Amino acid sequence: MKIDFLIILNRLNNVTVKSVLITGSSTGIGRATAELLASKGFHVYAGVREDVDMQSLAKIQNITPVKLDVTKKSDVNEVFELISGGSNKLFGLINNAGITRPGPLMDTSEEEFRDHLDINIMGVHRVTKTFFPMILSSRGRIIMVGSFFGALAFPFSGSYSASKAALEIYIDTLRRELLTISDDVKVINIWPGPIKTEVWRKSLIAAKKYNDLSSIFTETFQKFMSIPRAPHVEPEEVAQAILKSLTTKKPKIKYSPGMKKFPFRRLKYFPATWVDKFLQRGVKRQIKSS
Repeated sequence: MKIDFLIILNRLNNVTVKSVLITGSSTGIGRATAELLASKGFHVYAGVREDVDMQSLAKIQNITPVKLDVTKKSDVNEVFELISGGSNKLFGLINNAGITRPGPLMDTSEEEFRDHLDINIMGVHRVTKTFFPMILSSRGRIIMVGSFFGALAFPFSGSYSASKAALEIYIDTLRRELLTISDDVKVINIWPGPIKTEVWRKSLIAAKKYNDLSSIFTETFQKFMSIPRAPHVEPEEVAQAILKSLTTKKPKIKYSPGMKKFPFRRLKYFPATWVDKFLQRGVKRQIKSS
C-alpha cells in the first residue's frame, strides 16, 4: 500500500484529514470523484471490483483502493474492518455503484431485474447500514447518486427506473428519520442529467442480446436504442457537485448537475396521461426519422 504523504504531513501539523468511501470508483462519476476529492486533501477509500482498477487507483496520492462488490456482504464487512482500524474517522459515504441495462420489461428476465435491485438499491442499503455508525459518530454526510429515471418512467428502462425510484424513497426516508433525532448527519441526493460514462456504453452492449428475440417489442426497441442521446454531462461536473455537498456547511438536499441540458426534465410535473401522449408521439417521431 502506498504512503500518502499529504495525510502524514497533515497529521504532524494536527490537521484533521477527512476520509470518504466511494462505491463504484473504477470509471465515470466514481473515478472522477475519487480523483477530485483526493486532490482536495480527502483520504479516499475507492471501492472497485477488478484488480486492474485497484492497481490504477493505487498510483494516485490520497487514494486507498478497496475490493468492494456491493452485492457481497463479505466485501462490505472487510472494507468496514479496514476503515474502522484506521486513524481517520469516515466523514463521507458516497453510494455511486450502479448498473443500467435497457430492455423491454416483458423481455427482461427475473435475474436481470434482480440484478438492478440488488446493486442499485439493496447494495446501497447493504453499504449504508454497515457504515452508518461511523457516519453518525463523525456527524458526516451520506451522499447518494440518484437519477431522473427514478422520478419518470421512460420506455425500455423499467428495471433501472424501478430501482432508482426505490432509491428516491430510500433517500427521503433516511433523511427524514434522521431529522427526528438530529440535524448533524446530512443525507444528500446527487441527481445529475444524462452522463457520458462507461455504464451507458455497457448498457448498449447488453441491449444487443434482445435483437434476436421474437418479441413484439424487438423492432421498436432496436430503433429506440439508435436514437441520438440527449446532451450528456461530464462525470467531472458531477464530481464537483459531490465535492460541494461534502464541504458546504449547509448542503442542499439535492444537487442536479447538468440537468438543465436534459430536454425532458420538466415532464415529471405534468399529468401522467400528458406524459404518455408526449412520449408516444415523440418516440414514434424519433424512430421514423432515425
